[in-house]
Amino acid sequence: MKDNPKVWYWLARAIYHFPAEKVQGKTFNPVESARTILMKPDIAKDATLICFLGRLCEELGDTSGAIAAYKSSLKLQPDNTEVMNLLGLIYLRTGQVQEGFVQLGNCLAYDPANSQAILTIGSIMQNHSDHDVALNKYRVAADVSDYNGCLWNNIGIGLLARNKPAASHSALKKAAFINPLNYKISYNLGVLHDIMNLHCSALHYIKLCTELYPQNAKAVGAMAVILSHMNDDKNARLAYKKSIELKKNPSTILNYAIFEYRMKDVTAASNALKLYKDLQASGVKCSANNKETANLLESVLKQPDQSAEQ
Repeated sequence: MKDNPKVWYWLARAIYHFPAEKVQGKTFNPVESARTILMKPDIAKDATLICFLGRLCEELGDTSGAIAAYKSSLKLQPDNTEVMNLLGLIYLRTGQVQEGFVQLGNCLAYDPANSQAILTIGSIMQNHSDHDVALNKYRVAADVSDYNGCLWNNIGIGLLARNKPAASHSALKKAAFINPLNYKISYNLGVLHDIMNLHCSALHYIKLCTELYPQNAKAVGAMAVILSHMNDDKNARLAYKKSIELKKNPSTILNYAIFEYRMKDVTAASNALKLYKDLQASGVKCSANNKETANLLESVLKQPDQSAEQ
């Protein structure tokens, strides 16, 4: 049955699940081997096979190959919303926002309640601070896909942006119940509790986040802020330094500079501010609010005697 694409598809699926190992001095890559099998031009006549080929290309970092495979799959099955989602996501990951929106829009045209497409479009809207529209879309998705931790996480963030911390807490707690090992949900719960001045609970959730993802510099930086709110200055300083060591994030560095200024260590604050300015000069993206705060701190630090008195 060499002309039957299903046979080749299941063969590739079987090989894909082999372990990667060295055979006779050569490294056997099951993903690469599975892709090679599916690249035969005479069997590329099945949408499921081509879609799986696209997934293999994505896993191997072959973005152009994945896009070509998903497009071919859509030609065979123009109403396949799963492939539209996959193609839309890969477009967004590669910075082709317009193309990504087109595919996700097509997906919603065929299936207006498609939770994955709604979640993706809503996330982009939230990144552009359009929280009301995003929440309206999430309401549709929640009706058909209530047991979705990522969806409730985004709903919680949207409600927090609308200054509804109690409703946000309920949504994030539901998200944590559904996906207890999702470090992003734990991080968001930590930030929310800190905003509500529940610092012990905030520290608990941020600590959980760092245990799930130890190299998360952003979470360690958030822990430093929470510790400073709890007046644990010694551990807050250690957390700031650890966060900057993991990743030089402009916001964390600026927070550290402000922290050291409040601790009346003008030298450490100046050094941190200089590091922030160097990152800003190198082209690292910094928010307008951070730039304004940095300029204000710089003007204050130029008067060391006055800052020491304060």
